[in-house]
Amino acid sequence: MAFKTRRQRRYEILRIAGCLPFEARDLSKVPFRVPYMDVLVKERYKKFVRAREEGRSWVWWKREIIKEYRDNRWQSRTRLGVIKDDPYKMLKNFEHNYKDRHPQYESPWMKRRKQWRSFLTKIEREYEQLGEKYPRGYGESKRERYARMRAEMEREQ
Repeated sequence: MAFKTRRQRRYEILRIAGCLPFEARDLSKVPFRVPYMDVLVKERYKKFVRAREEGRSWVWWKREIIKEYRDNRWQSRTRLGVIKDDPYKMLKNFEHNYKDRHPQYESPWMKRRKQWRSFLTKIEREYEQLGEKYPRGYGESKRERYARMRAEMEREQ
């Protein structure tokens, strides 16, 4: 068996779960460690298994999925104005549903943003205690910085 990348493996898993090729292609970019992605795959697989047990054809399944996109308005326009089904809107919907069920969940980029803000406030407090508004050299051009450094060196001598 040949080596497969993570994205290829995710694509295969999504196809086995009943995703159409255009969905699997786009959703394979999203890592499975995202909690709402797991919910999406499991729900799609349940629907797919139920359809197979009922003896539905592949064509029926494709129409059903496309109908679901249209019913939920998971569509977007391309640059040419063509309306196409958008798996990312479906993923966004699953994310919002997951957040509603689990209010303590916070996306990783929001966590990093909060950590960055707290870091900035901490730094600003330190500079306020030193009596400076900004760090030394903040907002200086190269010419000003070299002039300041030259002046400091002359004072030292």
